[in-house]
Amino acid sequence: MQIFSKNSELFLKNLKLMSKDILITEMGLVLKKSRVHHNGHSYPLKYVIFEDPKKIGYFDQHSFQIGINKSLMLNAKPAVIKNILRHELVHFFQFVTQGNTISPHGAEFKSLCRGFGYGADVSNATAQLEILNDQIEGDLYTEKLIVKIKKLLNLAESDNIHEREQATLKANQLLLKHNLKQYQVNSLQDGLEQTEEICLKRVLETKRTTSKMHAIYEILSCFFVQPVFNHGKGIVYLEVIGSRINVELAAYVTQFLEQELEFIWELTKKENSLKGVKARNSFFKGVGKGYASKIHQQNNQTLKDNELIVLKEELQNQVAKVYGRLSFSGSTAKTCDDSMLLGKKAGKSLNIRKGISSTSFSNKFLPFYGK
Repeated sequence: MQIFSKNSELFLKNLKLMSKDILITEMGLVLKKSRVHHNGHSYPLKYVIFEDPKKIGYFDQHSFQIGINKSLMLNAKPAVIKNILRHELVHFFQFVTQGNTISPHGAEFKSLCRGFGYGADVSNATAQLEILNDQIEGDLYTEKLIVKIKKLLNLAESDNIHEREQATLKANQLLLKHNLKQYQVNSLQDGLEQTEEICLKRVLETKRTTSKMHAIYEILSCFFVQPVFNHGKGIVYLEVIGSRINVELAAYVTQFLEQELEFIWELTKKENSLKGVKARNSFFKGVGKGYASKIHQQNNQTLKDNELIVLKEELQNQVAKVYGRLSFSGSTAKTCDDSMLLGKKAGKSLNIRKGISSTSFSNKFLPFYGK
């Protein structure tokens, strides 16, 4: 999960300065703004701060992104951070010069490190993890609230339709209450130095966007996060941006939806003799709209007139700090009305139950320093 805050912004500035020195002075590369030039080609290079209990750095070949663990911001000496950056920048250089067919920590990688004058403190794939200060520090309030909301969502497994709907309503009300409270805290801090963290998490990845992925996007929007399709080289990520608790719940919901939507499509297809890509796409589009319609109706019963507006504005402010302005595009594909109606009906009946471990999402980065 990526982290955005005042402190992380300052840390990123230092990381970029360190990297600039490494790229130009030590690696002999040309750096113009945020692009590295080599052999007539230019490559983007991005830096992010992330949280992870095991990894302290990574290079992602799909997005040309280098990640540095948040814990290093507080617990690592500058020399240690610089060695981690050197390690990941050598991964970047290995990828642009040799591709991804070579072992990321093999003989070629170590040879590159030696060529740049780096020793084992850079080339080794392990690090002194004690500098992470016993890993990521948890937020007790957030953890308790997430557990409480998950328990309510799990009640949606009840055979009683009234109990299922009440459980979904109560979970939604609890989430609304938390977000309104957080908005009030942020408003009181206006004009002061805010330490609130904004989180970004990749919850799904595919080779291309699909109608099911769009349905998940629509449903996740009901959990006070902004879903974003982020296109990398030969891959598409579905990411969510928002406060920590909303992002964690959105990831939990995605695990469930990824398999549940496929299940209800197969069931509906069999019962109604649906065929073809258009029927499938229309069905999933309807599911997203049906679920969003149900939650919108619940929100109108729970919130005052202006409360939903301020929560949406707060989310857009968070998104702007991460991505600036986002562009949105709608689908022009033809739809099957019957499949769309069946999808809306299924969406209105959909209740988020216990999350299922996803097997289709995996971190496909080059191996991590500290792995």
